[in-house]
Amino acid sequence: MHLYRGRLTGLSNDALRYVSSVEDDFWLLEEDIEGTIAHDVMLHERHYLTQEELDKIFDGLWYAFQQIKERTADMSKFEDIHEAVETLVISKAGIAAGGKLHLGRSRNDQVATDLRLKVRREIISLVESLSELIAVLIERSRGEEKTIIPLYTHLRPAQAGSLAHLLLHYAEILARDSDRFLDCLKRVNLNPLGACAIGGTSINVDRFRTTSLLGFNAPLENSIDCVSSRDFMLEAASCLAILASNLSRIAEDLTIWSSQEFGFVDIPDDFAFPSSVMPQKKNPCVTELVRARTGLVYSSLIQLLTICKGVPSGYVRDLQEVKRSMTLSFSSIGSTLDVLRILIPRLSFNKERMRAACEKSFVLAIDLAERLTVMTGLPFRSIHTFVGRLVSESISRGVRPEEIQIERLKQLSEEVLKSDYSNEVFTILKTLSFQEVLNSRSSFGSPSESNVVAARERLHSTINRTKAEIQGAKELDLAAKKRLWAFLEKANSRQD
Repeated sequence: MHLYRGRLTGLSNDALRYVSSVEDDFWLLEEDIEGTIAHDVMLHERHYLTQEELDKIFDGLWYAFQQIKERTADMSKFEDIHEAVETLVISKAGIAAGGKLHLGRSRNDQVATDLRLKVRREIISLVESLSELIAVLIERSRGEEKTIIPLYTHLRPAQAGSLAHLLLHYAEILARDSDRFLDCLKRVNLNPLGACAIGGTSINVDRFRTTSLLGFNAPLENSIDCVSSRDFMLEAASCLAILASNLSRIAEDLTIWSSQEFGFVDIPDDFAFPSSVMPQKKNPCVTELVRARTGLVYSSLIQLLTICKGVPSGYVRDLQEVKRSMTLSFSSIGSTLDVLRILIPRLSFNKERMRAACEKSFVLAIDLAERLTVMTGLPFRSIHTFVGRLVSESISRGVRPEEIQIERLKQLSEEVLKSDYSNEVFTILKTLSFQEVLNSRSSFGSPSESNVVAARERLHSTINRTKAEIQGAKELDLAAKKRLWAFLEKANSRQD
């Protein structure tokens, strides 16, 4: 018997197979049970259910949960998990009690509630994992303030930096991702239960009570909005896509730097993979797949946007299809965070190779230009032209700028700057060093050692605040979960 088909006769098995969302709905099983517990506790408190009826319903809910979780129920005959739960409850509790389970509630507000509970929990779990990865990056940066690495623009060496500064830039990006998810959580954690199909219900439901029971911050107000809107999922999917992009950039850097041509970093053997035919290969498959799976997260966002763009106000079956995209996205991002958290502490950086790359690529040219501008008082653009000519001269002669004879410096200076500044140039070139240059960069956020140490401490404080905030959200969620399942335990003890 199909519970909802009083108006309709018969059901095509082909149609049922096509519309069924049972496989996707397993993602929401616990949340569906919890939403039902909260709704029926509220109905009991409003005197729509007797204690005996409530106990029978709860006994049936526990039976339904076990049957579905252990895959012992025949799920092929149901449209979705919501119908399965109610049908199994009625089979256990009887129609007199079990038939009241759904009073004052529609599948429309039911599934919206399930989704908000699940997305809330997925965000909490994800931010916990993200916080751990940020902490790993902060810790990995310690002791690397003096480790020189070229910083790139257009994938060409641009300026000298420190490895600590670079690792902390990853941490700062991911800290913003954490902040985005925490902000998103405020709009996710709103209660649609009690909106019924779309226009509310004449049953005297207490939406504030179910809000408290389920651990939501507040009820979502407008009943149409409650069942129509999936913008909270779009926002979560957008945050996931941004995070995926940022993780992909980290993976791209590691992939390039681990190549033989760069040789900046070595990926441990147990995180690399061989070729089936070329014995010498050591392939960075993990970081390559981090890049590739970004596309999965992007496509999930596009799918959600397309679904929500094409529907009118009110619930329509199109919205059933949002679950799979979110499941895949959260799963993909979660596994990526886990693997990077393990990999990053084990990376081995080749400090000599990174320094050598700086030494042969004129990355101190901007520092020479800035110092010469300050020393001479000449326009920066004139000095920029002169230093550019100096670099060109170095390349053509196959020497470093400081190895050019002072007579040639004089010729270049008079030719470009219309005066002899060769002594000033020579003095600066002889005193330029990577460490001195880094420590001279005093602008806020630049890679001087003092700046890096201060940035690390700020990030450490930020991540501690994030951990505290997400721990608070987790404790509230767990308290709600424990409270709801305790109702089933009490009912079972009374039944015994």
